[in-house]
Amino acid sequence: MKTIKTFISIILVAITCSWIPVDFLTDIENRYQLFKEKYPYTFIDLSFNQPSYSPGDTVFFSMRYLYENYQPVKGTSLVNVNLISGEGTLVKSVRFKILDGLGSNQLVIPEDIDPGVYKLIAFTDWMRNFGAEAFFHSTLPVVSRYKFSNSYVLDKPVQFYSEGGHLIELLPNKVLVTGSAGITVPIYDDLGNIVENVTLNKFGVGTFLLTPENGKNYYGSSKNKKIQLPPTEEDGIAIRFALESQEKMVNLSIKKRSKYFNQKTFLLLLSEGNILLKQEIVFNENGMVNLRLPANNKARAVHQLYILDASGKELCQRVFVPTVSSNINVNVESKKNTKQRELFSFGVSVVNEEGKLVESDISISVFQKNLFKDTTNSYVDILSTLHTKKYNSDAEPFLNDILISKKWTRINWESLLDGKSPDFQFPFINKIKLIGSVLSKENGKPAPDSTQVIAYLLKNTMGYEAYTKDGDFEIPLIFDFWDDDAVFVSARNKSKCIDDQYSISLREDIIEMNDRWKSEETDFLDLYASYSLKKNLVLKSFNFFEKKNSEIESLKSPNEVLEEEFQGVDQISKIADYVVFPTMEDLLKEVVPFVQVKKRGADKTVQLYYRYEKSVLFYKHDPVYVVDGKMTTNTEKFLGFKPEELLSIKVINNPNKLAQLGSLGQYGIIFIESKKGNLLKEPSENIFPVVGLSKSTWASHKEEFNSELHSGIPSLRSTLYWNPSMKADSKEPIHVNFMTSDDVGLMRVEINGLTKDGRLFFGQSSFSVELNSNRK
Repeated sequence: MKTIKTFISIILVAITCSWIPVDFLTDIENRYQLFKEKYPYTFIDLSFNQPSYSPGDTVFFSMRYLYENYQPVKGTSLVNVNLISGEGTLVKSVRFKILDGLGSNQLVIPEDIDPGVYKLIAFTDWMRNFGAEAFFHSTLPVVSRYKFSNSYVLDKPVQFYSEGGHLIELLPNKVLVTGSAGITVPIYDDLGNIVENVTLNKFGVGTFLLTPENGKNYYGSSKNKKIQLPPTEEDGIAIRFALESQEKMVNLSIKKRSKYFNQKTFLLLLSEGNILLKQEIVFNENGMVNLRLPANNKARAVHQLYILDASGKELCQRVFVPTVSSNINVNVESKKNTKQRELFSFGVSVVNEEGKLVESDISISVFQKNLFKDTTNSYVDILSTLHTKKYNSDAEPFLNDILISKKWTRINWESLLDGKSPDFQFPFINKIKLIGSVLSKENGKPAPDSTQVIAYLLKNTMGYEAYTKDGDFEIPLIFDFWDDDAVFVSARNKSKCIDDQYSISLREDIIEMNDRWKSEETDFLDLYASYSLKKNLVLKSFNFFEKKNSEIESLKSPNEVLEEEFQGVDQISKIADYVVFPTMEDLLKEVVPFVQVKKRGADKTVQLYYRYEKSVLFYKHDPVYVVDGKMTTNTEKFLGFKPEELLSIKVINNPNKLAQLGSLGQYGIIFIESKKGNLLKEPSENIFPVVGLSKSTWASHKEEFNSELHSGIPSLRSTLYWNPSMKADSKEPIHVNFMTSDDVGLMRVEINGLTKDGRLFFGQSSFSVELNSNRK
C-alpha cells in the first residue's frame, strides 16, 4: 500500500511539474532550435575568374552552397544561375548540380549581347522560400569598347528607414536616407520648418539624427515630391549602435512614462543561426539599457538583434555586422618577376589568428591586373555581399548604416511560439520539374482529373508521363539531361489526344527582380574590351592560316536523332521519286503505305495500321508527327502541307517498336522532312524551351591553355590561371604551378576560400611578367 502511495505521489509531482511553465527565453530557444533544424536557412557564395567580360566570353565561377553557420549543404543540390539585364529581362540561364555544397561551372555570355552592367544571381529552389533577397547577387560588367560609369537604379526613389524600424517621439533616432548618389534631401516637419539637409554619398546613402517632437510627423523632398518619413510613434523602444569602438555596444532607450518600464521585454542576438545572447531587459530610471555585445570569432558574419515582448511580438530589430576585418589571413609566397611562357610557381598559406595553417577549400584566379583597373561599384553590390567574405572597401564605413534598411524576415517569433509552420512552397530538390496546366480552349476550365500528360525531350530523347488534378500536373525529370532543350507536351483523355480542345502551358521558371538600373558608357576606352577585341582578331587570323582543308560533312536529317532513338523507321517514301500530288491526302493515299485518311463530316483523321500475316491492326487515333525534328499532334496542319515542299515521309507502325515508346507511340509515328528544314515556321504551341544541366568545363579549358603554349599560335589570355577548387590542409601550404602566356605586365592573384570551421576569407597578391627574348 505504501508503495502504491509513493507511486501516486511521484505521478502527482510529475503532473504538477508539467504545469509549471518553462521560462520565456528557454522556451523560445528550444522552439527556435527545432525550427532551425526543420527549416534551415541557406545561401550561396560565388567567386569569378576575372572582374569583367566581353560578349562571347565564358564566365567561370566557383560556388559554395552553405547553411547559415557556413557549413556546406550536404548531398546533391540543383543550382540556378541567371544573367539579368538592367531592364529586368532574363538574358541567359544555366543549371547544374553540386555535391556537398561545393562545385564550379560556367556561363557563356551571348555574342550579340548589348554592352552594359548586368546582374548575375544564383539560387536554389529552397532559397526561394526566403525571397529574392536571399539569393546571391553580383554585378557583371560586359564591355565592348568603352568604360561604364557606376550603375544606378533607374528613377530610384528617396526612401527613409529608422534604426530599429520605428521612429519614437522624444527619443534620438538614427535615420537612413537612400536615393540617387549626390543629391541633397531637405528634411522638414509638419509646419514646413527645415530640420536637416542630408547629402547622399556616391552609394546613394546618408544618415542623420532626429528627435521627433510630440505628435509631429516629418517629411523629405525630392523632385518636388513630398515623401513622409516613417510615422512618429508615441511609444516604443529606440535602438542605437556604437560599433566603431573596441567594445561593441548597443543602447536601448524608452521615454519617460513608457509602458515598457513595467512590461516584460526580451533581447535575442543571433548570428549564423545561433543565439549568442538572450536576456530579459530591465530599463534603469533614465529609461536606458547599455549592452556590451559578446565577442564572436566570426564577427564579420551578419548579426540580427531582436527585441520581443512576452508573446513573441517583435518590437524592433536591427541587422548589423560587428566588424569587416577578418581573423583569417592568406599569405602568398612567390617571385615578384617572371617571363613570358615560363613556369611560374607560388605558395598559398591560409592561417588563423594564431598563425597556424587551417584546412580550407579555396579557388584561385590569376589575371592581368592592368586590364581591370576599374570595376563597377554600386549600392546593389553592398547589399548582395552580406554573407560573403569581402565587402566593397569604399563602402565599409557605411555598411552598418546601409543595414538599417534591412530586415531579417526568415523567422516570425509569434508564429514560432504559436507552433505555426511557415508557408514554405519550395522543397529541397535536386531534380528539374515541369509544372503546368491543361485548360479548355473554349472556357478555360481544367481538363478532367487523371488526364494523361506526355512530355518528351527532343534533343535528349527522354519521355515522361504524369496525370492532372484540377487541371494541374507536375513531372519530375528524374534522369539528368544536358544543355538547352525543347520539350514536347501532349494531353490525352481516355487514350485520345485532346490537344485540339485543351491548351497546355508550363509555368515559366522566372524570378521577378524589382530592381531596374542602367549603365552609361563614358568617353574612355575600356582596357579589357580593347584587349579582347585585338586578341580575337589575332587568333582568328592565325586559325585561318593554320586551318586545314576538310571535307564538308553531308547534311543530316533533322529527324535523324529521333529516328535512331526509336530504333529506325519501318517505311520510307521519298517524295522526289513520284509525281507531284496536289494535296497531302492524295499523296498519302497513292504513295505512303500503312497510312490512311478518314473523313467524318468536316473532320479528317489520319490512321496508321500494321499488317500481320493473317490480320491487320488498325490504330485507333491519330499518330504523333515529327516535322523537321519538331513534334506535333496537329493533324490539320499535317494535312495542310504542300507535297512539293517535302523530301520524305517515314513511318513507324511496328507495334513492338511503338510499345517501347509508351503512350507517345501508342498510335504510331510519322516523320516528315522538308526541303528547307523549316516546315513548321511557327513554333508549335505544345513545344516549350527547357534548361538542362551544364557540365563544368574548366578542366578542358586548362588543357587548351597548356596545348596552346606548345603551338605557333600566340598565347593571349586575360586570365592566366583558374582553379575553382583546391584543398588546403593544416600541414603544408598549397603549391600552384602554371605557364605564363605571351602577355606582359602586372598580374593579380586572387584567392577566395572557406575554412573547415566555416569562415570565408579573401586574399590577393601580384607579380610581373616581363618580355622573354628566348621564347619560341
